[in-house]
Amino acid sequence: MYKKEYQEIPADVLALTKTEFQLRQSLAMMIGEARETKDELQKEFKRLRREHYGNLKDIEQILVSFDQLSGKVTNVTDRQKLND
Repeated sequence: MYKKEYQEIPADVLALTKTEFQLRQSLAMMIGEARETKDELQKEFKRLRREHYGNLKDIEQILVSFDQLSGKVTNVTDRQKLND
């Protein structure tokens, strides 16, 4: 399962005795799990960046709409003042 990681363990670690075989297996598993976690975190980071970008675009649209509506409100209040 973690053959690639096992092969990447330094030679001095691989030269351990048979009683330390479990240590080698544990190291290979930890390296593999760390890579899997890294991949998951990178995917989540990309998702969050897309979501953040989408939120910024929504905020920009809201600001434009607000500016347009505030201009209309200003026109209405100015007309109302003229009628008073």
